[in-house]
Amino acid sequence: MTQQMNILDYTPEPDKEPVKAANQEQEIIEADNVSVQNESSSTEIAIVDTSPKNAIAIFSNGGLDPFIAEIKKRVKSESFDVTTEKGRERIGSVAKQIGSAKKRLEEMADALTEDAKKQVAAVNQEKKRMINEFDTLRDEVLAPRKAYDKIEKDRQDEHEKALTILGEMIEFAYPEQYTVEQMENALAKSSELFSGRQWQEYADRANYANLKNKDKLTEAITKRKEADEAAAEAERVAQAARDKEIEDAKIAAAEKAKKDAEDAAAAEAKRVADKVEADRVAAQKVADDAAKALADKVEADKIAAAAETARIQKQKDDAEAKRVQIILDNIRSMEPPKGYEEKTSVVVQNMIEALNTFYIVNQITFGEYSDAAGNAYTAALAKLKARLSDAENEEQAARDKAIQDQKERDAKIAKDAADAESARQQKIKDDEAAEQKKRDEDIEHRKKINNEAKSDIGKIVEEYTASDQLVKSLDQLLVEEIVLGHIRNVSIKY
Repeated sequence: MTQQMNILDYTPEPDKEPVKAANQEQEIIEADNVSVQNESSSTEIAIVDTSPKNAIAIFSNGGLDPFIAEIKKRVKSESFDVTTEKGRERIGSVAKQIGSAKKRLEEMADALTEDAKKQVAAVNQEKKRMINEFDTLRDEVLAPRKAYDKIEKDRQDEHEKALTILGEMIEFAYPEQYTVEQMENALAKSSELFSGRQWQEYADRANYANLKNKDKLTEAITKRKEADEAAAEAERVAQAARDKEIEDAKIAAAEKAKKDAEDAAAAEAKRVADKVEADRVAAQKVADDAAKALADKVEADKIAAAAETARIQKQKDDAEAKRVQIILDNIRSMEPPKGYEEKTSVVVQNMIEALNTFYIVNQITFGEYSDAAGNAYTAALAKLKARLSDAENEEQAARDKAIQDQKERDAKIAKDAADAESARQQKIKDDEAAEQKKRDEDIEHRKKINNEAKSDIGKIVEEYTASDQLVKSLDQLLVEEIVLGHIRNVSIKY
């Protein structure tokens, strides 16, 4: 078992100054010099250059390593003697210089961080200004093209709408449903619309639609005219036939009556006198019967003709009622749909465009209901435009609120980050202060213990020196005093 040094082998030496390094009175930390110099060329070595120009170099790419290494080297080159007052004072001085060096470097880092934040803020501000400038310049460059594109789109849309209206004219090419006048009006409208504008690149489509309208409507008009003429001619032929039948019946009856009278007179001359009245009555009866039969046929023909006329009129009435119902349904359909007050501006704008197209396309079909259709269109358009304005205001308000909310969130994030960083820096400072306080307290504690032991030993030595009877050696006396616990904080382990 290895035994510690025997206190009896210890020979106290007189108080001595601690061994000094070269230029020991010079502080280890010299902040006014420029840089870390070569130790062989000068004993005055600057550890920390706190000038701003050197800050970035220090706090990047291991720039602190030379300073830390040099401080450690200078500190380790010291020879501290804790047993002397000056030695302990030197320990405290060096520790204080180390703390000062740390504080200066910390202040440099804080200043560098603050400068970096300002530079980042300035860069972000210039970045924002650059973005705005280039966005504005881009918009200025694009403006003529956007304006041209809008004009071109509007022009094409107008052509497409006109083509739609032109194509709708073909719907009138149904001779069974429309009158000659209605079909002629549609043909005139098609020709007027076709010749009334410059169709440009849509000329082929417009020309095709117009020729198709012309062919179909002309054919339908011809068929309707032929049908009308045929119906009129059939009516005239039927009436003439009925008139001829009546006339022929009268002639036949008269001839037959004459012939019967002559035959009766020739065959039965002797009965002329007494049969004249009978023959006259018989002849009259025959004539009456023939006339009645003819009258019955004429009446039956009139009834059949009236029924045909009523049938044709009913078809016309049904077609007219259907046309009126379609018009009224179209007028009612222009009313904005239920729930339009909740729709977005894009949806409402599409509704307005659909309403305009519907009204233009069907305008020619409204006929005597044109005023009612116009009023319904105006009212519906007013409602949709009012909703469009409200929707745009609501959507703009929502966008503004979203932007404001984002700004508030960004500001809170920035503030929380700044508060967290400040709290972290403060904790570092508090922890370092606590560590420094602990070190200082430990030094003071050690100093107190050493002073108590030194004081007790000094008293014993003083009494031993003053004694006239030296019955034991000083070493033996000190050992005994330690064993008895008369020297504070000193003990012997066996």
